Amino acid sequence: MFLKSKRFWICSIFTVCTAIFFGVVAHRANQPQEVIKVYKVVEFPQHRTPQEPATLLRTDSAGTETDTPVDMGSGDFSQDTATEIADAFTQTADELPPAGVDPAQVSNPNTEAQALDAEAEALAAALALAAERLVELRIEIPRALESRREVLDLIDELVSYVISHGITPELSQIGDELNKERDELQDTIFEWCGDYIMYSGGDISSFQPGGEFYELMRQNGMGIGP
Repeated sequence: MFLKSKRFWICSIFTVCTAIFFGVVAHRANQPQEVIKVYKVVEFPQHRTPQEPATLLRTDSAGTETDTPVDMGSGDFSQDTATEIADAFTQTADELPPAGVDPAQVSNPNTEAQALDAEAEALAAALALAAERLVELRIEIPRALESRREVLDLIDELVSYVISHGITPELSQIGDELNKERDELQDTIFEWCGDYIMYSGGDISSFQPGGEFYELMRQNGMGIGP
């Protein structure tokens, strides 16, 4: 009867589970508790090995080495100041100025040499450009003078024709164009003559009697004097 009863089996199973649970609890209670270790990260300060600063040297006229005192100044020693002081200790004797001399007033020989080289190169380039331009002007000025002389001859022919046959609107327009071309050539010639005098160092002998441009200038009614 009891074996077939549901209550019997339910109570039996519950009793067995309860006994197992308490058995496990009792077994764990008898075991030693494991200690849980908590580790804390600690940052140790960095220790720098003190270094003995190098002896500061200066070079005088006799080539001897003497101690040079360093003025550390006063005030707030920031990171930048510390860096500058450290750099000063690493400089060689040749890089340090003599005692009693303001470093701001001492020029760098290498910088001066580079500046002089740059000036020399610029001067050489300017002289080369001037020489090249003079060669061009010796060709351009005579051509312009000859072209203007031809325009003057055309103007003279036109004036003679108008005197003989009278003026017309077409001839008047041609006369205006010739006069405009004459004036433009004159402006160009004077500009080139100024360039020639400048590039030749102020020499105007080419425009004086016997000069290479004098005769053409005279034929154009133009002249350059001192």
